[in-house]
Amino acid sequence: MLIIHGDSHFWLHDRLFAAAAKLTRIMVPGDRETRAIRVAVDLATAEPWSFSLIGPDDRLMPNGCD
Repeated sequence: MLIIHGDSHFWLHDRLFAAAAKLTRIMVPGDRETRAIRVAVDLATAEPWSFSLIGPDDRLMPNGCD
């Protein structure tokens, strides 16, 4: 299962809960860093999701969840 959310956030890709190994979250960039995310799915692989940000790399904001 894939959860996608965001608003005025930064790019983040993680697994929220160790007990839910098949649950993947992405938080999409927004606000000052509006970019598109390409999501690809390959159900034949162990990690079915792959993501790529579309847009200039110099617009990435730092992760604020430290």
